[in-house]
Amino acid sequence: MRVAPFDKPAGTPCQHQSATGCDIYSSRPSVCRVWFCMWVRDTGRIFTNAHRPDKLGLLFTASIPDPITGEQTIYAHETVPDAAQLPEGMKIIRYLRQAGPVQVLPFRRPSPDQSDSTRLTHNGTELAA
Repeated sequence: MRVAPFDKPAGTPCQHQSATGCDIYSSRPSVCRVWFCMWVRDTGRIFTNAHRPDKLGLLFTASIPDPITGEQTIYAHETVPDAAQLPEGMKIIRYLRQAGPVQVLPFRRPSPDQSDSTRLTHNGTELAA
Protein backbone atom coordinates (compact mmCIF):
# COMPACT_ATOMS: atom_id res chain seq x y z
CA MET A 1 0.00 0.00 0.00
CA ARG A 2 1.40 3.39 -0.98
CA VAL A 3 1.38 5.86 1.90
CA ALA A 4 1.16 9.34 0.39
CA PRO A 5 2.00 11.44 3.49
CA PHE A 6 5.46 9.79 3.57
CA ASP A 7 5.81 9.26 -0.19
CA LYS A 8 6.26 5.58 0.73
CA PRO A 9 5.96 3.20 -2.22
CA ALA A 10 4.01 -0.03 -1.78
CA GLY A 11 6.10 -2.96 -0.62
CA THR A 12 8.72 -0.90 1.20
CA PRO A 13 9.13 -0.52 4.96
CA CYS A 14 7.95 2.74 6.48
CA GLN A 15 10.68 5.17 7.47
CA HIS A 16 9.06 5.40 10.92
CA GLN A 17 9.09 1.65 11.59
CA SER A 18 11.44 0.60 14.38
CA ALA A 19 12.14 -2.59 16.31
CA THR A 20 9.37 -1.63 18.76
CA GLY A 21 6.73 -0.57 16.23
CA CYS A 22 5.76 2.86 14.90
CA ASP A 23 7.97 5.70 16.15
CA ILE A 24 5.25 8.29 15.43
CA TYR A 25 2.25 6.22 16.53
CA SER A 26 0.58 9.01 18.54
CA SER A 27 0.87 11.47 15.65
CA ARG A 28 0.55 9.05 12.70
CA PRO A 29 -1.40 10.28 9.66
CA SER A 30 -5.01 9.29 9.06
CA VAL A 31 -4.08 6.76 6.36
CA CYS A 32 -2.23 4.81 9.06
CA ARG A 33 -4.99 5.28 11.63
CA VAL A 34 -7.67 3.65 9.43
CA TRP A 35 -5.51 0.77 8.14
CA PHE A 36 -5.61 -2.44 10.12
CA CYS A 37 -4.58 -6.04 9.96
CA MET A 38 -7.72 -8.18 10.20
CA TRP A 39 -5.87 -10.88 12.15
CA VAL A 40 -4.95 -8.38 14.89
CA ARG A 41 -8.45 -6.92 15.13
CA ASP A 42 -10.39 -10.18 14.79
CA THR A 43 -10.19 -11.38 18.43
CA GLY A 44 -10.53 -15.03 17.41
CA ARG A 45 -13.87 -14.96 15.57
CA ILE A 46 -12.44 -15.88 12.15
CA PHE A 47 -8.68 -16.13 12.46
CA THR A 48 -6.69 -18.44 14.74
CA ASN A 49 -3.02 -18.34 15.68
CA ALA A 50 -2.37 -20.55 12.62
CA HIS A 51 -3.71 -17.69 10.46
CA ARG A 52 -1.16 -15.21 11.76
CA PRO A 53 0.17 -13.41 8.66
CA ASP A 54 3.74 -14.63 9.10
CA LYS A 55 2.52 -18.25 9.40
CA LEU A 56 -0.22 -18.22 6.74
CA GLY A 57 1.70 -16.11 4.23
CA LEU A 58 -1.33 -13.82 3.81
CA LEU A 59 -2.05 -10.48 5.43
CA PHE A 60 -5.74 -9.52 5.29
CA THR A 61 -6.79 -5.87 5.30
CA ALA A 62 -10.07 -4.13 4.46
CA SER A 63 -10.88 -0.94 2.61
CA ILE A 64 -12.68 1.91 4.30
CA PRO A 65 -16.45 1.27 4.01
CA ASP A 66 -18.10 3.07 1.12
CA PRO A 67 -19.98 6.02 2.65
CA ILE A 68 -23.15 5.26 0.67
CA THR A 69 -23.30 1.47 0.42
CA GLY A 70 -21.15 0.53 3.42
CA GLU A 71 -19.45 -2.10 1.26
CA GLN A 72 -15.81 -2.96 1.80
CA THR A 73 -13.23 -4.85 -0.20
CA ILE A 74 -10.99 -7.27 1.66
CA TYR A 75 -7.43 -7.49 0.41
CA ALA A 76 -5.34 -10.64 0.82
CA HIS A 77 -1.71 -9.51 0.55
CA GLU A 78 0.59 -12.45 -0.16
CA THR A 79 3.75 -12.25 1.96
CA VAL A 80 4.84 -15.64 0.61
CA PRO A 81 4.61 -16.55 -3.10
CA ASP A 82 1.34 -18.36 -3.97
CA ALA A 83 0.12 -18.46 -0.33
CA ALA A 84 -3.43 -17.73 -1.57
CA GLN A 85 -3.34 -21.04 -3.49
CA LEU A 86 -2.51 -23.16 -0.43
CA PRO A 87 -5.42 -25.02 1.22
CA GLU A 88 -5.65 -22.90 4.40
CA GLY A 89 -5.31 -19.62 2.47
CA MET A 90 -8.02 -20.70 0.02
CA LYS A 91 -10.27 -21.72 2.93
CA ILE A 92 -10.04 -18.28 4.58
CA ILE A 93 -10.53 -16.46 1.26
CA ARG A 94 -13.65 -18.55 0.47
CA TYR A 95 -15.05 -17.81 3.92
CA LEU A 96 -14.41 -14.07 3.62
CA ARG A 97 -15.97 -13.97 0.12
CA GLN A 98 -19.30 -14.82 1.73
CA ALA A 99 -19.29 -11.30 3.21
CA GLY A 100 -18.00 -9.42 0.17
CA PRO A 101 -15.32 -9.13 -2.48
CA VAL A 102 -11.81 -10.37 -1.71
CA GLN A 103 -8.94 -9.20 -3.90
CA VAL A 104 -5.71 -11.21 -3.78
CA LEU A 105 -2.59 -9.08 -4.13
CA PRO A 106 0.24 -11.33 -5.33
CA PHE A 107 3.58 -11.56 -3.55
CA ARG A 108 6.13 -8.99 -4.67
CA ARG A 109 9.80 -9.70 -4.12
CA PRO A 110 11.39 -6.99 -1.96
CA SER A 111 13.94 -4.70 -3.55
CA PRO A 112 17.57 -5.83 -3.13
CA ASP A 113 18.10 -3.57 -0.11
CA GLN A 114 15.23 -5.20 1.84
CA SER A 115 15.05 -8.44 3.76
CA ASP A 116 12.99 -11.35 2.38
CA SER A 117 11.74 -12.19 5.86
CA THR A 118 8.38 -11.09 7.19
CA ARG A 119 8.33 -9.94 10.80
CA LEU A 120 5.10 -9.55 12.68
CA THR A 121 4.79 -7.14 15.55
CA HIS A 122 1.79 -6.52 17.74
CA ASN A 123 1.67 -3.39 19.88
CA GLY A 124 5.42 -3.01 19.43
CA THR A 125 6.34 -6.58 20.41
CA GLU A 126 7.72 -8.94 17.79
CA LEU A 127 5.81 -12.23 17.77
CA ALA A 128 7.81 -15.45 17.73
CA ALA A 129 7.44 -17.71 14.70
